[in-house]
Amino acid sequence: MLDEKIEELWDRTRKLTEEGTLEEQLPEQMDFFARQILPLLAIKGFFKGIGNLDEEAANTVLSETGKLCGGFTLASMATQGLEIPTQDVDAFLEAHEKAENTASGGRSKVTREGDSVTIVNEGGCICPLVKTLEIEASPNHCLCTISHLKHLYETALGRPVKVDLIETCLRGG
Repeated sequence: MLDEKIEELWDRTRKLTEEGTLEEQLPEQMDFFARQILPLLAIKGFFKGIGNLDEEAANTVLSETGKLCGGFTLASMATQGLEIPTQDVDAFLEAHEKAENTASGGRSKVTREGDSVTIVNEGGCICPLVKTLEIEASPNHCLCTISHLKHLYETALGRPVKVDLIETCLRGG
């Protein structure tokens, strides 16, 4: 996605240079860069930097990203008819599995045993940022999952939950 946006900018820049109108079109080019490319570059740089932090610092930063992503997931569940918060844990788990499978391309399974829920995503990281921007995620990136799931489950169930990563593809699992 990012490469296509950069190529589009270069194509426009070459065309405007050939036409001799680059200088007068420069404000529009800068606006395109600021709106279409710079945010994507910043996100890639953000995740690269996260990989260089210690686990505690990375978790602090990624907790906010995870909450925002969890909020989107909750909104998509609500538009599918799930009432949030809900007392129907099984209905929530069914909606969550559907959301996970949308993200993973059908490679996810959510199971419950008593009060414990296990989520298995076959085939690696399903983060939309990693996939769309082709980000090379670090092991710290998996910390985002903790905040994502914690926010998702606490909001949907209306009570505190504990989230543990048992195995992840980026953390040696």
